[in-house]
Amino acid sequence: MDGELLLAACTPDPASVYPPKKSYIELSRRTSASLRLMPRDGTPYRTVTNYKVVLASVVAAGVGFWFLYIGISGGEQASDTEILVRRVADVLGGALLPIGIVVFIYELWFQRSMITEIMAATKLQAGVVNAGLRDLSSFDKIEWRKFFEENRGDVEIVLGYGRTWSAQHAAMVTRVVGSRGDRVKYTVLDPEAPRPLLQFYADTWGAASVPDLRTRIEEVRQTWREQVEHARRDGRRAHVVIEGVSRHVPFTFYRAGDAMWVVLAPRAPGRSAEGIPAFRCLRMRRDDALFEWVINDVEACRREGHARILEEMKVT
Repeated sequence: MDGELLLAACTPDPASVYPPKKSYIELSRRTSASLRLMPRDGTPYRTVTNYKVVLASVVAAGVGFWFLYIGISGGEQASDTEILVRRVADVLGGALLPIGIVVFIYELWFQRSMITEIMAATKLQAGVVNAGLRDLSSFDKIEWRKFFEENRGDVEIVLGYGRTWSAQHAAMVTRVVGSRGDRVKYTVLDPEAPRPLLQFYADTWGAASVPDLRTRIEEVRQTWREQVEHARRDGRRAHVVIEGVSRHVPFTFYRAGDAMWVVLAPRAPGRSAEGIPAFRCLRMRRDDALFEWVINDVEACRREGHARILEEMKVT
């Protein structure tokens, strides 16, 4: 996965910081002995500890112990009625005492622990959904054809230069996206970017020098030119825009319509693509969602003049 590394943000971290939702303890109107936690956003409350149940469990355990005491008390010379009473007491005590103990432990410890786990899982799930995340995969396991076929709309790919990825998938992307009349925008590192930036990436990606890095970028551009030319000869539609960016971007992403794969790029030169984490997200139309954050960050580069169109190829 050579050349698919972009490191730092074009813009500072998002300024929108949402304060955590506060909660307050509300005494239940129905049961004065029940403490309930009610979020201020109006979501349903949950019982933390019901002290009436705790009290009942203590009483049950006490009564059970008393019955057991009756069951084992008394002399050997007892009437049939006394023997029957002791047996019944023994059975009732053997049932009530463990029930009382179990309920007591459940209310004061196990239920609280279980609710904590459930609420933590629920909160995590809500956060994942609100961020627009829908799938987690490794880069080498992504089904690219399925992704571009199922998500209609313009395609935007932002990475360092992606020589390997382009060689493997440019033909498929050009054919699938062009067949429906959508555009492919492929953003690479601008070969005319400041030399310190180019030198840094040359060192990071294992290029021998800045000229070698520029050669790799040109090879990627040539790959896309060839695919557009193939479309021209075959009478197919194709529309490819090559963009150059001269600032750092902290992610590699592949967008098709309202869906996107955001891929963590390795810093070590020559590192295999196997196992690199990739996150699939959807457009949520909220600034704190992953899809929007990524798009807004790249758009900031363009507004600040750190991105330019290198070439545009179109076959209609």
